[in-house]
Amino acid sequence: MRVAALLAAAWLVMITGLSACTALSTRTGSGTDGEIWQWALGRNVWSDSDLQQYGQGLGRSSDTSVNVQQEGFQLTLDASGTVIAVTLYNDENAIGLPSSDASFSAYQGTLPADLTWTDTASSIGATYGAANQSGGFGTEIIFTYTTSDNYRLELAFAARHERDLPNAPIHTIRVSQL
Repeated sequence: MRVAALLAAAWLVMITGLSACTALSTRTGSGTDGEIWQWALGRNVWSDSDLQQYGQGLGRSSDTSVNVQQEGFQLTLDASGTVIAVTLYNDENAIGLPSSDASFSAYQGTLPADLTWTDTASSIGATYGAANQSGGFGTEIIFTYTTSDNYRLELAFAARHERDLPNAPIHTIRVSQL
């Protein structure tokens, strides 16, 4: 079964130039069943009772993001306060980033597409195939995947140059809907 899925992903890469990951679970019903990246997308941080706790104390502007460093995630909002992306963070101190009051702890929940914080660029490439890659030359290198159920995953690695990429851990996973 796993081999068939990998062959299907490789075929998709050849045809579309995109890689397919294991389908993400989608939100079922209302409430907060599942992980924050599953249920928060499309909900409003100002009016949704499950999200209001994260937006308290923030000013309302078109460029507001809700940073929840202790829980290891960030909610990216549109101008109306609707969550358009959820970014999950690895422990920034553990992966060697400079420590500060704004450092993120590792997200402790289940990650999308069976990923783990111990995965590296090499292991992800071996499992999911080639990705659309951006960054480098002094900025984080990002692999972008599209899932079969219309999610976009952007995996940013703690590597700023190609030579550092193979063993680089994941820094962030940004989940959004297409």
